[in-house]
Amino acid sequence: MTAGLPPTAPKARRRLRFAVPGSGKLRPLDEQGHAPLVSHLEELRLRVVLVAIFFFTAFGVAYWQRDVLFDVLARPLDDRWPLQTLGVTEPFFTSLSIAAQVAFVAAIPYILWHAWRFTQPAVPVEARRTIRTLLFVAPALFVAGVAFGYFLILGPAIQFLLGLSPDSIEVVVRAKEYYSFVATTLLAIGAVFCFPLVLLGLARVGIVTSTRLRSSRKVALVLMVVIAALLPTADPVSLAIEIVPLVLLYELSILAVRLQERSVARAAARAATAEAETEAPAPGAA
Repeated sequence: MTAGLPPTAPKARRRLRFAVPGSGKLRPLDEQGHAPLVSHLEELRLRVVLVAIFFFTAFGVAYWQRDVLFDVLARPLDDRWPLQTLGVTEPFFTSLSIAAQVAFVAAIPYILWHAWRFTQPAVPVEARRTIRTLLFVAPALFVAGVAFGYFLILGPAIQFLLGLSPDSIEVVVRAKEYYSFVATTLLAIGAVFCFPLVLLGLARVGIVTSTRLRSSRKVALVLMVVIAALLPTADPVSLAIEIVPLVLLYELSILAVRLQERSVARAAARAATAEAETEAPAPGAA
């Protein structure tokens, strides 16, 4: 060191991290470990572009295989009622609608993953494990609901509703309305199957408890009947079939909320023990 000159401060190192895993793009961090607004916007734009690419790719595949999709969705009719279109452009727009809905359902896990990766730095470490679990559980419950609606609800509901017409009337189902009915029904039942996650979230913020859920079974049963009646397949057959999984999901929600309460209680006890050990005076101290 040269005499009479103040020591030079070491240069601040610039910290970097990946904005998107595998993208090769780095996002700079400031001295406090936070990214500037421009970097956040760039990352958000990149993630939106990736989601859009995934969606339009899934849309292209679904439109390419539209004949297969139409055959699968028309299977509950059991070849008893023919499908018919009433306009020149109706087949085209019906194909676009079905392909877009299938692409959206396929893109939901990818959208949730990117949303989680973007917001992860702002989420407390202790809550990240729970959120990662929900990212796997939510799509699984949704898919289970769609499968349940397709295999157990659509067939009896369609045969009941279309079978109400007199024998003197020839029933011809309009393709646009039928496919819209099927898609709306499956999406609604899939969303209903995610009901336990809503209760878990409410329990996490302290709005509901497992004790309150157990004591409110009768009220919950009435609400489940109302929810099942509001679904597109509002007939006695599908209503009876839909209530059974709703009751099972409610009981599963009570169990999940109880397990969550125990986990939170154990974490709070460990934190209190650690704090008490930190504040306790050392042996031999005055």
